[in-house]
Amino acid sequence: MGEVGFFLLLALVTMLSFGLTESLAIRRRRLRREFVDSREAQSDEVFTAGISALAPVPQSFVRAFRLAIGRALGVDYTRLRPADRVASDLRAVNFDAWELAAVLERAFDMRVRVTDIVRAGTLRELCKVLYAKTEDISEYDPPLHRDPVPRMRAPEPEVVIDTPVVIRSEEPPISS
Repeated sequence: MGEVGFFLLLALVTMLSFGLTESLAIRRRRLRREFVDSREAQSDEVFTAGISALAPVPQSFVRAFRLAIGRALGVDYTRLRPADRVASDLRAVNFDAWELAAVLERAFDMRVRVTDIVRAGTLRELCKVLYAKTEDISEYDPPLHRDPVPRMRAPEPEVVIDTPVVIRSEEPPISS
């Protein structure tokens, strides 16, 4: 009888843990829906202006950044704002810094550290940090899927060889 009681207790604990997990998932989906539905869609130009007001960042980079963030968080990228705080605003969409770092690494082919994401504070600061890293490619931190930056050698001097110039005079044709 003890074995039956153990399996009944195991089934009860499994059902409780499954119920708790599903209720948390339902809550996260509700928070994500509220987060996305409470905002107006924002164009890429407005988002770029919000990011690069003081430090110029190209619109193509900002658009790729915004798409990658939206894909990582599972929300519509047009609903994201430059002032969204990484730790608090994005918590509603079940934000995970490790997943976000992995998505950004694949999107920009560069090493993205979780500490960079956490220290950034807002999407604006995170975009600026990532753009600065893409501009400064070094041997210490090369792109992930490409060869490291080659070391440059000093140019070799050109070797000039003097060749004698021979001018042949025209000889009259020999007539027989």
